[in-house]
Amino acid sequence: MRPLKHFILASLFGLLSACNHSPVFDRKVWLDNPEMTDTHNPRARMVQDVISHHLKKGMSRTAVIALLGPPYDATKSGYKQPITFLLYPVGWSTIDPNFLLIEFTNKDLVSGYGIKQG
Repeated sequence: MRPLKHFILASLFGLLSACNHSPVFDRKVWLDNPEMTDTHNPRARMVQDVISHHLKKGMSRTAVIALLGPPYDATKSGYKQPITFLLYPVGWSTIDPNFLLIEFTNKDLVSGYGIKQG
């Protein structure tokens, strides 16, 4: 009886663990979750890996978009579309959306990046 109980608990833990997305950047999962309306966006778990291992100062805007897909369209919220930075929704804080903000030089090269609350 005891081995069956351990098997059931281990199986349940494995099933629940499989439902959570990895903190390692997965381009397909990133591209499949572009909306900022999702309070449990899997991008939130991956954004640190994107910052630490994938974005580099001096990258071109084209390379960033090839990696992360199309950015958030700020004009949907009534804002003028920025040309000096790109925004990628990555989840929510208590009441505001969080974005990965990528800033560019006047030559369209990455000059900095970080998380911005919305």
